[in-house]
Amino acid sequence: MAVCSTLLCAASVSFAGQSGAPATATTTSKPAMAVLLDPKRAQKDVEAGDKATAEGRFDDALAAYDEAAKYAPQNAAIVGKGATLRSQLVRAHTDNAEQFALSGDVPKAVDELRTAMRIDPTNAILGERMAQIAAMRDDSQSPHPATISGLQKLNTQTGKHNLDLHGDTRSAYDMVTHMFGIKAAFDPDLPAHRVHLRVDDVDFTTAMSLLAQSTGTFWRPVDANLIFVTQDTTEKRRQFAVQAEQSFPLSASVAPEEMTELLRVMREITASTHIELDSHSRSITMRDTPERLALASELIEQVERARGEVMLEIELLEVDRDKATQLGITPPTSAQAFLISPNDIRALSQASG
Repeated sequence: MAVCSTLLCAASVSFAGQSGAPATATTTSKPAMAVLLDPKRAQKDVEAGDKATAEGRFDDALAAYDEAAKYAPQNAAIVGKGATLRSQLVRAHTDNAEQFALSGDVPKAVDELRTAMRIDPTNAILGERMAQIAAMRDDSQSPHPATISGLQKLNTQTGKHNLDLHGDTRSAYDMVTHMFGIKAAFDPDLPAHRVHLRVDDVDFTTAMSLLAQSTGTFWRPVDANLIFVTQDTTEKRRQFAVQAEQSFPLSASVAPEEMTELLRVMREITASTHIELDSHSRSITMRDTPERLALASELIEQVERARGEVMLEIELLEVDRDKATQLGITPPTSAQAFLISPNDIRALSQASG
């Protein structure tokens, strides 16, 4: 009885296979490939790609390598041709973009990244980096330049002069101020120093800066036509240095906690005691010498400038141990790690042998 049942089941299976199997076999068969495998055609495309690469026609080379990969998708060497060239081109354009971004040329940086994305459209990192660089503020163009209030402006003559100064501090200042149409008054305590300064084609600012450095003095405007000259010491700076006030508006990208931290940093670096933060108007007001105000302005620009980033491109390589052994390379099977104490490191760094 059991034997009969088994034969009946076998017959049923056989009958079902004869009646329904043909249709099922047709629908589940392997679909026809759009491109037939053609190693010879692939090799011709590789040769065309190599020629285009040698001639610097990288777009044509990529197209040829991609075409070759269609006809030989299982050939790792052929597929790797296009992948290697694509990676090299993307890396080159990305490096150029970072250099342009560092130099402040945002439009060129974006163009380089667009070219890289055209070469590798599936690279999501390129799209993210392009959005970040495009959002960078162009530091060379300040939409609301801050101005220093409270500074006396000199009514000096424009143009440049050649300097050939011989004498003492007072006579040198008298000669330079006379050239530019103003006068100089001197501190009675100003010591006399011999001056020998020769320089050609300098404007008023450059001439006065060189003269002050060579004589150990500093000066400040009294009115539009007169300056006061004294010795450059801490005490004299405290008595006679110009005090001015400047307000620095902060951009919307600076968070409230960053404003508080910026205020602390400005106080520490500039050593100024007259700095106030207005969180409602998002501004910092400072009263100090023009030199310290210029330093504070540079600090704020550094904070508002887009933070630098480093893009790392990582390549993972698969090593065949058997193949490496055939080439004469013996991969390591184990490794040892040693703990070196700080005392040992110090002794090694001080060792002469």
